[in-house]
Amino acid sequence: MSKGINQLGRVPQELRRSYVLPDERTFFDLIDFTLKYSEKVNFFDFSNTPNNSWRSFLMSDFLFIIASIAGQDISYYKVRHEALKLQLEESAKRKKEELISQQSANLLALAKNLFDWEESLLASGYKGVILKELKNASSYLETDIRKLIQLQSKFSESSFNFYPGNSMDKSPADLDELFKLFYKNVMFVQEKASQKFDLDQIESNQHQPHIGLIISFLKLFQEVQNQQNNLLERHLDYYYQEILGQMPAEPKPATAYLGIESLGLEFLPANTQVEMKTEAKSSLTFNTLTDTPVSQAKITEIWTVYQNTYSPFTDNVFDQESELNSIFDECLYQGEPCSSVDFTNHKGGYPMVLGEDQESLGKKERTVFPSDIGLVITSPVLILAEGEHRIKISIQLTSDSFIAIQNLLASLLTQKRESESGDISDLEKKSFFQAFFNKALNVSVTGMKGWVNLSYSYFSVDIKTHKLELFLEPEYPNEFLVPFDEKIHGGFSGTAWPCVRLLINNFASLPSYKPLKLLKIKEIEIETQSANSSVAILASNQLGKLDVSNPFQPFGPLPGFDSYFKIYSPLILNRHLQNLQLNLYWTGLPKSRKGFESYYKGYPEQINNESFQADLLSFQKHFLNQDVDAKDKQTVSLFETKKSGDGSLEANKHINVNIKLLETSNFPVLGNPIYRGKEPAFFLKLKEPRSMIFGHQIYPELFTRASLRKGFFKKETAIVPNLPYTPTLDHIDVLYSNWAKENLSRSNSEDQDSIKLIHIYPFGYEEVYPGSKKGFEFLMPQINRKGNLLIGLSGLTPNSVISIGFDLVPAFFIHSVTKAPAISWEFLENNEWYPLDKLLLEDSTESLIHPGIVRIRLPTKIYSQHSILPSGKFWLRISNSGRTELNSRIKAVFINAVKVREQLPAIRSVKPQESFPKIISADVLGYKNIKSVSGPYGLKVFTNQQNPIHAIGKTSETLRHRNRPSIGWDIERIILEEFPEIGRAMVYGRSDFPNSIVSGSNIQVVVVPLSFDSSVANYTLFRVPFGLLQDIKEYLKQFISPYASLEVCNPVFEKIKVRCTVKFIEFQMAGLLRDRLEKELIEFLAPDPISDAVGKGFMNSISKSEILNFIESKPYVESVSGFSVLQIIESPGNNRIIDTAKNVPKIEVLRTITPYAILTSAEQHQIEIIQKDDWKDPRPVGIGDLTIDSDFIIK
Repeated sequence: MSKGINQLGRVPQELRRSYVLPDERTFFDLIDFTLKYSEKVNFFDFSNTPNNSWRSFLMSDFLFIIASIAGQDISYYKVRHEALKLQLEESAKRKKEELISQQSANLLALAKNLFDWEESLLASGYKGVILKELKNASSYLETDIRKLIQLQSKFSESSFNFYPGNSMDKSPADLDELFKLFYKNVMFVQEKASQKFDLDQIESNQHQPHIGLIISFLKLFQEVQNQQNNLLERHLDYYYQEILGQMPAEPKPATAYLGIESLGLEFLPANTQVEMKTEAKSSLTFNTLTDTPVSQAKITEIWTVYQNTYSPFTDNVFDQESELNSIFDECLYQGEPCSSVDFTNHKGGYPMVLGEDQESLGKKERTVFPSDIGLVITSPVLILAEGEHRIKISIQLTSDSFIAIQNLLASLLTQKRESESGDISDLEKKSFFQAFFNKALNVSVTGMKGWVNLSYSYFSVDIKTHKLELFLEPEYPNEFLVPFDEKIHGGFSGTAWPCVRLLINNFASLPSYKPLKLLKIKEIEIETQSANSSVAILASNQLGKLDVSNPFQPFGPLPGFDSYFKIYSPLILNRHLQNLQLNLYWTGLPKSRKGFESYYKGYPEQINNESFQADLLSFQKHFLNQDVDAKDKQTVSLFETKKSGDGSLEANKHINVNIKLLETSNFPVLGNPIYRGKEPAFFLKLKEPRSMIFGHQIYPELFTRASLRKGFFKKETAIVPNLPYTPTLDHIDVLYSNWAKENLSRSNSEDQDSIKLIHIYPFGYEEVYPGSKKGFEFLMPQINRKGNLLIGLSGLTPNSVISIGFDLVPAFFIHSVTKAPAISWEFLENNEWYPLDKLLLEDSTESLIHPGIVRIRLPTKIYSQHSILPSGKFWLRISNSGRTELNSRIKAVFINAVKVREQLPAIRSVKPQESFPKIISADVLGYKNIKSVSGPYGLKVFTNQQNPIHAIGKTSETLRHRNRPSIGWDIERIILEEFPEIGRAMVYGRSDFPNSIVSGSNIQVVVVPLSFDSSVANYTLFRVPFGLLQDIKEYLKQFISPYASLEVCNPVFEKIKVRCTVKFIEFQMAGLLRDRLEKELIEFLAPDPISDAVGKGFMNSISKSEILNFIESKPYVESVSGFSVLQIIESPGNNRIIDTAKNVPKIEVLRTITPYAILTSAEQHQIEIIQKDDWKDPRPVGIGDLTIDSDFIIK
């Protein structure tokens, strides 16, 4: 793969200033020369005898000491060590001891340099970093030095200022390893000395006068040296500018955007001056480009809603029908109305402009979360008395929507089976269908302290009838349904009835929004069955109120004709009552066989268990003074005979009440304070046996007559009547059911009083039945757009123009052939989104691809009352659909946006954008009624094209291609000349990658940026913005043949991940050093644009040994083992991992595999810390070594 050309590579080496320098010596070289020359200059004593050289004067200053440290040649020690090592291998046993002694002395002589340098720096009064490094090195090597002292006689402990003592380490000395350790430490100190030899030491005020004079002389000499070295540059400038007349290109001014907050200003004209203050306290002047209307609008809220796509059982990206969706939302801003919102400190970095999918991230890393979306079913039918309840909600679905979800789930099951193998039975389909619904929705009800999740709820699906049934059994008292209270339950308003809420289960194994979104409701039916609800009864009779919690006499102590038992219950007796059953539990009943027949033997009438009857009357019929027609009353027997056949009495009596006779239409509508209806009560009025009822009125006479008869006529068997039975209830139980049904296809009416349906949105709600929308029958809210940015505004004036600025991290797409997502701009009115159409006056962001301004004319009427979003604001929605995601990110949103351009820009050299002076404030000149100015945003600085070296390169390039490119070389130069923000260009033809070039094109251009926004992007994955790709493509079209076609793209990145075990010199700091090594390794492997511009870095190949040498060269690394490298390739249909730990084939050099690819670093490296020098062989990668969503690939 061709590496193309970078900006600096355009200029031939022969035309660069540094190609030929008359004097190439650096300041360090001059100091080193002075130091060496001073050895040859002696000074004399009073007897005119040479005493010493001038070196002793210079070496009293730390600057020259540091120079001597950096410049000292220690290769002598290495040569001698290798020579002695060779002799040692070839010598006899007696000679070996002497050679080991000489090797040890050589090692100690090498280490002695550290102690001598430390002593010299201490004597000079130096207290800097190098002294600290020397102390660390000598302290670290002390144990090994003591061990070596014992092996030779040249050096003693006093030579190193050690206290006398024996070495604690008695293990044999490995002289080769010790030499490497000593040599590395000495080289590390020399490297530090070279790095610290800078202006901080040169300009120090701690030099002695004679040293200061020498330094001053050398600095003056450098001025002459620089003039001499500039001779080639001056010659080239004269030739190109004076002889050839080639002048640098005119500079391009910087541009930016500002946000204005005014105090009454209505208009800001073009060419208004703006003064910007820089961090260096200088000023830059900018001018506004257009006339800008200024409004008093404020930003109140910003939200995003995102709909992801997920294919659970297939990798086929074209199979959209079986894709599932989840909804995520994020609150970007909610607070005091303001004119600008900045997202610099937003958790997780700048947010995606239309939301993003973060399902793969951990909970602590997420900034967006699954949305609460669902349906609320509320009805007065759900107003229930205390007791045991069963609720059944039947949803009749339309046939077309049911078939649609059935096909979708069948397709998913088929894909699942294809991945597992096996046939699908009808039973399995039904089970899969059933299981989906039971996992898809979370069911909760309005409880006393908030929403309560039910312990038992179950969905049943009838495939034949297309009906979805939900069964609930709330447990009393924890799950008891109570009327909705906005303060307790929140989320919506508009109902006072109990609610059942069906929320999408965001943690289900299969995301359920898309299937449920298909369903339409045709009819909905609610049925409740309740028992043990006597506590809700208020009972009374002709004598007054009754206490039903204890045994009581429903008809009084002396029941007579027309005695009644009144049952009053507004909770039970409501307009939606369908069935009612009274369970009477009598006490004190006769125990004898034949029941009342034998008990009432002494009474005149023939009494049996069915003789005692009462009329069940409605509230209205009870108060009629005349007899009620048989059709208007229900006559019930008060007692029941056991089925045993002996005629004895049952203790309980079940009465099924004829609901029609109760005239339930006159009962109140629960939860409706406007219409209360008639009193919710009915009566049991005693009617039979009419002549005696229970006999209390005739009992005294019968008893007297029987007693007298028995007294006068001894032989006559007169029957003395029993005491009349007084009806007494131990307790009463009520079983009832409520019922309501609505057909959603009928005309919606606001006065419906049986069922309401409310859709729950991420940030609001909407009552859809009954409601203002016709035919709105969907089970779930319809969120059809993929990404959504919602902006709430206040302080607007109808029919005015507002300018909204967007500072964005530009969108990035791999290829110019990619079509940017189509963006829709809409406003909210009465819970409906309407397109702006002609109200969208300007969009310089080009659909939020890059920073810019959007100008909107507001409608003639501002609607701010909504329910699907917070009310009191005017809402804008920017959304997209389709598969392509808009990956630009929001830096800031600001009102009254105005674009400004730099006036009379200063000459700037070719540098990244970060080199432009940092602006800290802006001020609009001449307008006192401007409260504040925010920004600048989207600052665009054009790297200056007037750099002389580029002008020279341009001339030679133009002479070659003459603006008629015929080969890739020409196209690369044209791109870099017109687009200085491009750092490298690579051009390929169809012959380079015949199978990977875009269909219909024969030229492929790959570009890499010169710089990147380090505040928002991982620098290992820097790319050219999509807008710039399009600009490059359009610019090149004017040069190439009309018969040729080209596309422009970003490179593909293949990640390099290092695996190794490392022993660090300072084990106590191993954790910190490991993180430091990983960071430096990432920087080393990443294609840094600055390094690439000067010919460094890696593009499409790297050797394993280069990476290993980099790690081993670190001064804090003692040893490395188990070293291997993974090359992670991620491309459609070719995801794989190349592991150098595998011996077949043996890999020494890693090269890119994917066309148009660049090597880069992985986000993390696998570096294991070890404490002992245990050599480990490279180990092939396993599952536990990989990270999901990073380098975990299943092949």
